[in-house]
Amino acid sequence: MPLDTFQFARAEAEAWKLAQLGPNPIESNISVEHVPNEAATVIRPRWQVDASWTYNSRFFGGGFVIETEENVTFKGVLTSAQVASPLQAEFCSLICAMKMTRRLGLNSMRFESDCLELVRLIEEDEDWPSLATELEEFYATFSSFHFDNGLKLKEKGKTMNSARG
Repeated sequence: MPLDTFQFARAEAEAWKLAQLGPNPIESNISVEHVPNEAATVIRPRWQVDASWTYNSRFFGGGFVIETEENVTFKGVLTSAQVASPLQAEFCSLICAMKMTRRLGLNSMRFESDCLELVRLIEEDEDWPSLATELEEFYATFSSFHFDNGLKLKEKGKTMNSARG
């Protein structure tokens, strides 16, 4: 994997982590602990997913941050053959994370993404012919999880989907 792709994925993971802290305490004059924000309550285990895509590149990259318990974090990256769009790269990264979760023997995981377009695509169950393969693979993988509260899909910093087994 090219070093710049790895560095970009790492920077994206750090930005994601900072986004989870909510409003800047200096700007709001309120300490982070007192900010009423859903992001302050971290539900674990969780898997944060992000992708990096560049036009005319041979590859795209993905980054993962897995938190299984408080202070227990794993990070990873992936490189794969280039896909047609940034949305497709985000989708492929999510599917890869879901498959890794199952390979690890976990049937309970909260997936999070900052890609609003991906969240809406899944939430609204839209028909996107250009993503038919990814949608089919997503639903096949998705069916291997058990959900007690249904599927929750929200914007950046919120739940991507929550699987409870």
